Amino acid sequence: MKTFKEHARQDEQMRKVAQAASKLNVVKKAKDLLSKTKAAVVDKIKLKKLRDRLAQKKKSSMIGKAASKIAEGKMSWNHKIINDGTMGIGIFDPDKNAALKAAQALIIFLRKYKKVKIGTDDPDTGQANIEIQKYSEELSKLFFDDELLDSLEPDGSNADIRANDLVVKRLNALGVNIK
Repeated sequence: MKTFKEHARQDEQMRKVAQAASKLNVVKKAKDLLSKTKAAVVDKIKLKKLRDRLAQKKKSSMIGKAASKIAEGKMSWNHKIINDGTMGIGIFDPDKNAALKAAQALIIFLRKYKKVKIGTDDPDTGQANIEIQKYSEELSKLFFDDELLDSLEPDGSNADIRANDLVVKRLNALGVNIK
């Protein structure tokens, strides 16, 4: 049989082992928490770098100076001069405030529909491309120009042309400078 002193010594040894084990567990938990926090911080840094790189790609992928100027959202024009075939509505409204609101709406419109291509008519039904019809209707609320609307009609040769490219080209011809 073990004596009282032996039991006390054994209990003391077990207590020391338990303390050491709990210290190890605390250290392991702290180490795990630190590694998780470090991983989260690294992920945030990587996400920011990816977001910055994606934003840079979006800017560089836009076609031409006019498209990049549209992205900045700045336009200047003389809204009082209207060419033949252009109605005095939207950006050419005689009221300067209404024209400015229409210009802001035009920039938003061009951003929204930046990937729309003119396409072709449906060969089975003979109906025009629905997407370009919707585009033309929305655009005619912002400014109405006969020549532009004619060039937005699918004729087979302009199927792969982006509608925004034609709009920006016509706006430049009308004296609208997109900065």
